[in-house]
Amino acid sequence: MKFYKFGRKFETDDQLASAQITEEEYKMSGLENPLRGHYIWQDPTRVKMDLVPMYEGRIDDTQFGEQLRVRYDLLRKTVSIGTLLRVISPELKVFLEQFVLSPHGFYPVELTHDLTKESRDYYLWHTLNIVTKEVIYPESEFELITKRTKELIRTYGKGTFENEDQYTDVVRDELYERRNLLRPIKLYYVQPYEVLPAGVDDIVISEKVKRAMEAAFPSMEFYEFTDYQIITGYQA
Repeated sequence: MKFYKFGRKFETDDQLASAQITEEEYKMSGLENPLRGHYIWQDPTRVKMDLVPMYEGRIDDTQFGEQLRVRYDLLRKTVSIGTLLRVISPELKVFLEQFVLSPHGFYPVELTHDLTKESRDYYLWHTLNIVTKEVIYPESEFELITKRTKELIRTYGKGTFENEDQYTDVVRDELYERRNLLRPIKLYYVQPYEVLPAGVDDIVISEKVKRAMEAAFPSMEFYEFTDYQIITGYQA
């Protein structure tokens, strides 16, 4: 099975804008609690964010003043409030809901242009990191490498780990005691996810979702995820 990372196509300097949330708004909105606690925000309030230039001095006021009138389906964010977060348009939200998504939440965002003060509705797409929680460990495969040189030490083949606890024990011993890394070769999931987290901070989509997204959102570009193999909807 092939999975893909996705993002907006390359932009020139005068197109670079991003969504920003102030530290005060982050704490007052209630968003901080689910992100720190790694759970879905069940009764979200509207989160206030600003559309700001990515780089000061690279876009003039006239160009930036037009930014909110262009439909951005996927926005960058300038404040690190979570790696598995994406600021998306209502249209992209509706599109994604057609597919099988891993555990997630969509939180309403009021995006205000920093210059014109116009507002537009967006969503914060929050994906929970399920990489270690829903893996079928007896089927999955891993490799142990040195952290500094990435030299292979050994592999852990199918049947090595019976459950997450055994996997976590090895991760803890190798990372904290020996400074080595245990990384996946193949990860199996029972659920037939078509959109799910992968790697450190990526969200990946299946071939089926990629084809549909290419047709619906021509501003997107795609990169095959090659860090490891992902198999979803697995039945032993």
